[in-house]
Amino acid sequence: MKHKLILLSTFILCGCSSKIIDFTPEQKEIGFKVSSPVMTKSSSQLKGNMTKASTTYSFDVYNCGFGITAFNTEERNWSGSIDIKPNFMWNQQVVKQSTVWKYAPIKYWSIDNSQKISFFAYAPYSANGEFGIRPSANNVAGRPYLDFTLANPGNMTDLLANQQIDQTGVDGNGKEQSVSFKLSHILCSIVLKAKINKTYIKEPGITSFVYLKKLYLQRSGALYSSGRYYFAEQTDSAGRWELGQSDLSVADIDLMPVVDKTINSNSKDSVSGLRGLYPSILESTAQELFTDNQALFLIPSNNSHGTTGNGDISIGVEYCIVTLDPSLECGYVITNNRLTIPLPAGALKMNTSYTYTIELSAKTIELKGEMKSWGESKSIS
Repeated sequence: MKHKLILLSTFILCGCSSKIIDFTPEQKEIGFKVSSPVMTKSSSQLKGNMTKASTTYSFDVYNCGFGITAFNTEERNWSGSIDIKPNFMWNQQVVKQSTVWKYAPIKYWSIDNSQKISFFAYAPYSANGEFGIRPSANNVAGRPYLDFTLANPGNMTDLLANQQIDQTGVDGNGKEQSVSFKLSHILCSIVLKAKINKTYIKEPGITSFVYLKKLYLQRSGALYSSGRYYFAEQTDSAGRWELGQSDLSVADIDLMPVVDKTINSNSKDSVSGLRGLYPSILESTAQELFTDNQALFLIPSNNSHGTTGNGDISIGVEYCIVTLDPSLECGYVITNNRLTIPLPAGALKMNTSYTYTIELSAKTIELKGEMKSWGESKSIS
């Protein structure tokens, strides 16, 4: 007789809890910080109470924020010739809410720190060509660019850009970090002032006056109305403008729409019949010519090198000498003058601000200028 041995295994379930150990690191949201030289703007984009064109304004007064295009190159380093279309962000708007820069949809760093993302930022943000700015399309591979069209004086806007290449979300010590843009000006800026020659001021009383009738930038081979700016391939480096014959301005740029025609209009020494029509140049101390909240922004010539020769770009000036003569019915006689003032070589360098002072007299006109790097970068995060 055969016996079968049946072994019964009994599992007793006790009231013990099991602990799940998660070995997956938390994915971190990509955050942004911005430092920038202060940003000047024309009146159509200004908010609040501003003063003169040479005054500087905080970047974050722009409600529109800034735009970003980003490429995920995985473990490869970025190169402008890389055959990748924007695959992480394209013209993503980032706006400041309270003290934090926000965007949607939120993007995250990879938990693998070998994954690299390159970010290209510009300001102010443009969705549909606002401010004359059009970012390269979302189907364009390689280094992104900005197509830019210059607005007429009175509507000109500053333009800034920066890129942060091969970012991983951690610094060299493995510490978490945000993407920190150091925006810089990619245009150049001009401020114009005027004064009367001291030797022309007569005492006691003044019987002749100088009025500025026309002011313009003369059309030339260095004055551009449009262009294409390519971002640089290295972090914080300057990009470059590529300009062609078709980008040249086809006409002089009239500056009178932004000239303050009320300068000295209430002075007892001005001519009543001309008050408010033209600015009266009475002072031997230079006076700013632009109206409140106006600035002149131009596309650079030859990038950071500027114009190569004297007179590559010129300022046209028409002014009149008004002499009181009580024997005439109107009480004065007008003598008109027209001159072209050549700017010296090195004008219109990228990220450079120029101040030119026009000194007028009955017989001569002189131009004195100074240039300087355009603003120290400050955190606005």
